[in-house]
Amino acid sequence: MSMKFAYSTNAFKKHSLDEAIRLIKDIGYDGIELMADRPHLYPPDYDEKQLAALKKRINDAGLGIANINSFAVTALGGIYYHPSWIDTDPDKRVARISYTKSCIAAAAALGCPTVSTMAGGKLEGISRTDAMEIFLEGLKQVLPEARRYGVSLLLEPEPDTLIATSDQFQEIMKAA
Repeated sequence: MSMKFAYSTNAFKKHSLDEAIRLIKDIGYDGIELMADRPHLYPPDYDEKQLAALKKRINDAGLGIANINSFAVTALGGIYYHPSWIDTDPDKRVARISYTKSCIAAAAALGCPTVSTMAGGKLEGISRTDAMEIFLEGLKQVLPEARRYGVSLLLEPEPDTLIATSDQFQEIMKAA
């Protein structure tokens, strides 16, 4: 098995999704990571027919779909880390959970094996203990959906977020 390389449409935010697909192929990559946000793949904007057409366009370009990146979602009115899994506003947490479920369903429709998401979020106005509990509650709502679709949910550690180190990741794995 040879190693294949993919590139994220996140680097092409100033381009349409079709332009990003073409550019990534032209650069020489084998696969693509789809940014799950506008102007690219914001799942609530796509129905099954549109997802099937997108899958065909990507396949016709000779690319595989490596991942759906649901880390940042400005389409929900937030900025980089918001809404997060550990937002102090419960409505924003519900929006993040619903959005992640829509990303999982889109990944399944596209034949993509994984969806990456932020590892909790920034600790703003909340203790680490409370944030961990809230994050686990959110994961418990999303993981059955991921299992049902056969999609793996990946946690993307970032500096200054709930899970930024491998030790913190081990902590969440023990608690899950």
